[in-house]
Amino acid sequence: MLKNPKFYFIVLCILVVLTGTALFVVEKQKMNLPQDDTILTFQHPNWTDDMILEGENRIYRASMPSETASIVEKTGNSFTLAWDNWGTETFIKQPDGTYILQK
Repeated sequence: MLKNPKFYFIVLCILVVLTGTALFVVEKQKMNLPQDDTILTFQHPNWTDDMILEGENRIYRASMPSETASIVEKTGNSFTLAWDNWGTETFIKQPDGTYILQK
């Protein structure tokens, strides 16, 4: 756990101001969410990202919060997502805990 998360936030803000570039650093231990199972790693042919569960039926990409989906079906081994801006996709849980798009 971070000893002083505010320090890292301040340093990140200074970097953004100095470089003029928005930096998105998403690390599970820095997000300070209540449970580990609220963040899951998903792999798609076009991207790999942590997904953040929001309530019982919503999920979004950590690096692109505007990429949101409704959870159509959730089992112990899969998620079927209905993306707000895309179609419906099913992701299958792998032995390492990552969810990979079902082909």
